Amino acid sequence: MRDAVAILVASIIFLVEGCGWADASPGKVFVRVRVNANYVANPEIAAATVRLPLEADYIVHPGDTVSRIVSDKYQIGVSNAPEAYRAFENQIITRNNLSGPNDVASGSTIKVPDLPPLARTSPNPDNIANRLPKLSTYAYLLNGLDKSSTPRIENVFAGSTNSTARSSSQKARLIHLEDSGRVGAQEVFEIRQTTIEVAKALVQQGSKDVEILNQPITIRMADGTPGANVEVPSVPEQPLTANEQNLVRQKLAAAPQRRPVVFVLDDSWPDDAAFIKSRDYLVAAINRVRKSYKLDEAHFSAALLSAVSAPQLPGAIGVVETHSHEIQRSLKPLMDLEPADGRVDVIYVPLFCAQIGSEEILRELVELDQIVRSMANNHGDPVPAKYVDASHNVALNILANVDKVLQAGPTSSDEGVVEALIMLAHLDSRITHQPFLVNMSWTVPDLELQPYFPSINFGLPVTASGNEGDGNGTTVYALRRQFALRSLEPGDMLTVMNIDASGAPVCKSSILDLQHDTYGLGFSGSLEGTPCGGSSFASPRVAWLIAARESVNTKSELAEYWANSLKKEIMSMHDFNASAFNKIRFNVTRFFSNAPTATGS
Repeated sequence: MRDAVAILVASIIFLVEGCGWADASPGKVFVRVRVNANYVANPEIAAATVRLPLEADYIVHPGDTVSRIVSDKYQIGVSNAPEAYRAFENQIITRNNLSGPNDVASGSTIKVPDLPPLARTSPNPDNIANRLPKLSTYAYLLNGLDKSSTPRIENVFAGSTNSTARSSSQKARLIHLEDSGRVGAQEVFEIRQTTIEVAKALVQQGSKDVEILNQPITIRMADGTPGANVEVPSVPEQPLTANEQNLVRQKLAAAPQRRPVVFVLDDSWPDDAAFIKSRDYLVAAINRVRKSYKLDEAHFSAALLSAVSAPQLPGAIGVVETHSHEIQRSLKPLMDLEPADGRVDVIYVPLFCAQIGSEEILRELVELDQIVRSMANNHGDPVPAKYVDASHNVALNILANVDKVLQAGPTSSDEGVVEALIMLAHLDSRITHQPFLVNMSWTVPDLELQPYFPSINFGLPVTASGNEGDGNGTTVYALRRQFALRSLEPGDMLTVMNIDASGAPVCKSSILDLQHDTYGLGFSGSLEGTPCGGSSFASPRVAWLIAARESVNTKSELAEYWANSLKKEIMSMHDFNASAFNKIRFNVTRFFSNAPTATGS
């Protein structure tokens, strides 16, 4: 009776590691707004920027007028920047329903634009650091905290003026402007935590200059959760026919050309071997990318680096078998077709902070993503130390949205984790020159904010369609499930359904539109030991088969064309004359037919 799983579950102990900061505000997101602060040279930009829904409290001092506030706070006036000055003055009057610029009472609190002061109008042209924006953010994101521990906000402001009189939440709102080494920079990055509603408004009004750094998500695994009395078979089910097995085995016996990677972004590390391999790969990949950005190596604990067994799970609630372990079982029959030296690296990445050590991996992933996005097109320039500090502490706040206990139902994570892994895979593929696939065997409700993903050339995210089929033809697009939605618009992710031999969706698989521009496939998601399998297992199987074929692919197309070439090939396999969802069935024989065959096979 489920011996392997029973041993796994019996070993679970309640060791809880914190994930992120307890001070982070649930349901809020971080945004980064790029502000051009040269209000003199760019009055039209200033007029648009001042209308953004970014505002701060200002306590009116004796003698203050709106004109004086604009002059003192933003360093602009009628003499040096008349158009920008009027725009700021009008905004303050409008936001506070004032009758005029003198209608402010001493001691009252008014709303003013949360924007930086005027930048130097004549920056030093020889200082290349001026290409990097200054950094305006909460003081606790800029304090250079010790990365070996999770800090507390109230310790950040020791010695600050009147710090003892402020509450923790008030301290978090103190704003610092950091410009070390680049005082002449014309632009400023403003990092703010705000509501989803304000973030939406920011994107609508200033989309090209506004980045959404994260948003909470609720994960639903795309399978039927096994019951306590279901037996796990000793011989896993093979999703390929005998002829397909022989073909794949023959093709993989050819000389390897590449070493593709399949990242499985899921609930946990499934066993000791998967943990060790995944940890070592991720640590090396993170440090490779950091080195390319001229950064020191990441800060991993000695305990994590020396561990020889999978970290324990802290009390999985109602979970009989971890989802990642099910995926591992679903892949085993395919991986058994590889030669002894293997062809594909399968790397598991936890979505949650449920295992000891997972928080370290996720923290470094998210921190690196934040650094990379801050540097934008300035890859190769030295990264300011405060960019690193802010990125580290933003990562801690993002991880506060991530659950630290597994449960059978919906579980909380953050979209920033998904972005971070795809960014790492994308950047590392440029260094290693190896293609990658990121498998996501789960769905989330449609996101309120558009996520950020890099333009991927040498990789492909593969998603499960989910198991919410209603039998009435309701598609995953009508259900608005991410990231399956992206298989149609913008078409940058491949979505996989669970279908049987007749082409019918099974296990309530959510269905795709049978349109010519749908980037989707159907494949078997059947898995013994579960009630009926799920698209959770069809998706990683397709990802692995794509990676396996690529490992022996002798085509020499450039990496920048790989993703587009693969998409064209997959879309060409659609047969709209076939029945049901056989129209989009993954044709394994056709897909592997052009791969070389080993001599003597």
